[in-house]
Amino acid sequence: MLAPSAVAFSVVKYVGATYLVYLGIKALWSREGSAVSNEAAPVGLKSVFVQGVASNVLNPKVALCFLAFLP
Repeated sequence: MLAPSAVAFSVVKYVGATYLVYLGIKALWSREGSAVSNEAAPVGLKSVFVQGVASNVLNPKVALCFLAFLP
């Protein structure tokens, strides 16, 4: 689906890169002050699912894997 359209592939690539930059800035500016935390805040299953889907959809390597192994 993304292979024939260079524009669509570029859009997915740049949106994914923007998401990674957002996550990096969010981690740097967190109130915790440390990269390693002993206690994790409880997170809902919906939030975990949405983050996983967003990370896989915006990762071009996942799309290439699906295109290669699922004809």
